[in-house]
Amino acid sequence: MTVRSETAGLPATVSGAVILEDPQGGVLLLDRGGRYWSLPADQIREKTTAGETFGPLTGEKLGEELRRELGSSFEVVRTEHYVLCTDAGRKFAEWTGRLLERLYVGFEEEWTKAGVELAEAPFPLPVILFAREADYREYARRDVGSVPVDMGYYSSLTNRVALRDLTPASNRNPDSDLSKIVSPANVTTLVHEATHQLAFNRGLHVRLADNPMWLTEGVAMYFESPDLRNSSGWKTTGNVNRTRIQRFRDYARNRRRRDSLETLVRANDRFAKPDTAADAYAEGWLLVHFLRHKHPEEYVAFLKTLATKQPLDIGTDEDRLAAFRTAFGGDLSKLDKELQAYASRLAR
Repeated sequence: MTVRSETAGLPATVSGAVILEDPQGGVLLLDRGGRYWSLPADQIREKTTAGETFGPLTGEKLGEELRRELGSSFEVVRTEHYVLCTDAGRKFAEWTGRLLERLYVGFEEEWTKAGVELAEAPFPLPVILFAREADYREYARRDVGSVPVDMGYYSSLTNRVALRDLTPASNRNPDSDLSKIVSPANVTTLVHEATHQLAFNRGLHVRLADNPMWLTEGVAMYFESPDLRNSSGWKTTGNVNRTRIQRFRDYARNRRRRDSLETLVRANDRFAKPDTAADAYAEGWLLVHFLRHKHPEEYVAFLKTLATKQPLDIGTDEDRLAAFRTAFGGDLSKLDKELQAYASRLAR
């Protein structure tokens, strides 16, 4: 479908596959680059469908579109699965591409081992690398309406990972070994956001669906295992995250309420509040690690159920809690005791 609209901040004409159409005539389109466009009925002027076919852009074409959007100072580096558009230098983009391809393989190995059959990514995966923080921040304002706290983010609307340059400019030169310059914390950011992108493109999660944040963030953190002794900066999955486990242990000793597990799985609000976010992320990482290793069959079945959700079909807090109880048992108190015992063992 091709739509002419007068939506502020959007192109005058958008073409793509119709994912949803509401009774009033508004549409959610998926374009050939993998980007969603939400077009309300009162701002649509014309719809046409005659003679249209839909197929994803090639990596070459996607790179051309990204460069046209971002400007001539950007160059494109393509790998087997990724299209990187950067003004931070080819060497950094090539290093990032190698890390991402290693993650792509590791992601598939992990889920194959768990008994999950992944889909192939339907589109080349776009990654934008900015040399300057100011440009990254301005792009983020236009893209998601705010500036993320971290040095990178994944948008399920645009399907892009955006990242600022991880290497200090004063330390970077043509002969430098980037694996010795990039810090573990920066590699963690890249792996975390790229894991989100893989999960939403390979059938583990559904973009724009009602995905519980403890799961989506927990899965991304599960893959946060930087290894700067490896030339790609990353090697394996599922290592114990010492920062997260220490945070959870502190939370459990000093602030954790008896209903903490229930509040984590029924709503996402703890992740959004500055005073509770760090504890929620730590508990989310722990819960995913625990379920993956101690309740693997139930965990995989739960993932497969969530993968059947539809975009924009948002449930209630009670729906999320009921789905969790159905998957892992109604006695959350018993499960919580198991979780805390597991945390104690990991912390040793």
